[in-house]
Amino acid sequence: MTAVRTNGRVIVVVAAVAVAAVATGGMLAARNGPKFLGSAAVPLTAPTSPSPQVSKQSAKQTPPTSIPSARSTSPLPTPSLTLSTPTPPPAGSVKLSVELAKLGQGRDPQVTFVVGREVRGGAGWLRKIPGTDTIHQVARLGDDVLAVVSAADWRLIKIGSDGKARYTPDVSSLVGAEGGAVAYAAVPADNAGGVVYAETEAAVQKLAVPASARGLEVLRVGTDGKVYFHWKDAEAAPWKLFEWTPGSSAARRITTVGSAREVSADGAVAISTSVSTPGETTRICSTVMVVATGKQSWRTCDSVLSGFTPGHSVAIGVGDRAGDGSAGRITAQDTTTGAVIREWTGRFETVVPEDDQHLLIVAVNAAYQSSIIRCAITTGSCETAVRPKSAWMGISGE
Repeated sequence: MTAVRTNGRVIVVVAAVAVAAVATGGMLAARNGPKFLGSAAVPLTAPTSPSPQVSKQSAKQTPPTSIPSARSTSPLPTPSLTLSTPTPPPAGSVKLSVELAKLGQGRDPQVTFVVGREVRGGAGWLRKIPGTDTIHQVARLGDDVLAVVSAADWRLIKIGSDGKARYTPDVSSLVGAEGGAVAYAAVPADNAGGVVYAETEAAVQKLAVPASARGLEVLRVGTDGKVYFHWKDAEAAPWKLFEWTPGSSAARRITTVGSAREVSADGAVAISTSVSTPGETTRICSTVMVVATGKQSWRTCDSVLSGFTPGHSVAIGVGDRAGDGSAGRITAQDTTTGAVIREWTGRFETVVPEDDQHLLIVAVNAAYQSSIIRCAITTGSCETAVRPKSAWMGISGE
């Protein structure tokens, strides 16, 4: 893979050499550059009203002791290993072209997002990430903001309610459960071994992986608080998937899924990555698998699957990548059958689920400005969530 800087965003371009690496079961390590459109998506505990925000001026003041929370108080869904078919969408076009200039204005994203260096949305106050390092991933933990950044090296910045920053070196991946818990992985410069961290507002737990591990990366904080991560024995080896209950002295390897790249929020289904059949044009392929049994539900080489909606009934696919790493197509597919429910075309940078019915997409217009749009899976309609700006934009869960 080759990392290039476009419009303030580091984008990974999948080159032929990277595809060859997948063919032998390996991918370049996470610290060589952020994954484009392929990070674990953050499950949404959907608030019913906009998140509390403050202006830039008021953000500089000391927030009150009691922080308003927009987090849902509804209980988390019980994990299930049974796949259910989503409700058939209303009649309408499956394939839709997104014309950004014609979209109406909707509400702000209901998950944490970034505009420039300002972290907005979610259940917390506006925070600004200090410095000039490239921002790769963000998450909230209570009223704290965490971000993975890089310049000469990779590190995690945690900004507390007092505005002070704490740094953890060598962190190259970060996932969160939208305010309740986060997990991140620190990997040495030689890419050997590392440490997985699980953090809540009450405690920080950590787990060291063997020195033989390569490319350690966290994938998901599950709805039950378990942390999913993977690593491999060598660059050309398949990924090994692990499940860790924070506080335990060891993680459990999940042997039913080989070369897993993504896991659903309830740990029921996963996405395994491979390459197309020899003799075809070389393409990266994705297989949806049932974690409990290792059963392969379906496989696609038309797009790369990047994650699931929180209830795992819909798989999110990304296709038609351009030379700059942007994508020309995003699909919402039935997790059980692979049937395409909706397909949007345009110029896109990142996609994550906002909830079970909506996707948030960072899109680019003709003037090379970024915006965040919201598209409904059931109807296919889209609206603007964050107006176009000449600034980098990102969404928690990338």
